[in-house]
Amino acid sequence: MDTFDHKVVGDFILALERNGVRLAAQANAFDRLKAILLDANRLGLFEDDPVSGVKSPQYATPSAW
Repeated sequence: MDTFDHKVVGDFILALERNGVRLAAQANAFDRLKAILLDANRLGLFEDDPVSGVKSPQYATPSAW
């Protein structure tokens, strides 16, 4: 668990982008990962918030276009 930090999370998002994962799926993956890591942070498994400073993928729903 100590290996997770904002760099790892950011690299994960960049890897999704490089591999052609659509933006909606990137946003969903980030939201789920963020929820898991924030729960782990609240339980004391992390000293610092591992998603702090990571820019979330921005997905606009078709109705917002």
